Amino acid sequence: MSMAATDITTELLQSIRDELQGFRADTNARLDATNARLDQTNIRLDATNSGLETTIARIEATNDRLDATTERLVERFHAMAKHFDVMVDRLDVTIERIDVTNERLQVVESTLVDIVEQQRFVVRYTKATSERGLGLETRVADLEDRVAKLEPK
Repeated sequence: MSMAATDITTELLQSIRDELQGFRADTNARLDATNARLDQTNIRLDATNSGLETTIARIEATNDRLDATTERLVERFHAMAKHFDVMVDRLDVTIERIDVTNERLQVVESTLVDIVEQQRFVVRYTKATSERGLGLETRVADLEDRVAKLEPK
């Protein structure tokens, strides 16, 4: 190999080395920029995680309050159901008593209708009797006059 070939090879190798060093510097700069952006992203993610932890804590507190409210509502619904059952029982008894009262009122009503019919009959009979009695007095007076004329004095 000649000196000229060795010089060209050396220059080529030096040129490749220089390009690799430039490439490495450029790649390192890009990696540094990417790392800086990742660091900022990590900071934002940490802030988001902190906010999420606060939100999760608030949601858990709300869930606890909702659980307590649900328990109270269930207890009150059970109490209301018991009162409702008592009210239904009382209503059933009241309805039975009303049914008995209605039956008794029907008996009273039919009795009153009978009494009214009897009273009408008595009124008609009394009226007829009194009208007959009026005609009798006149007839009795006439008969007394005739008997008085016939009998010697």
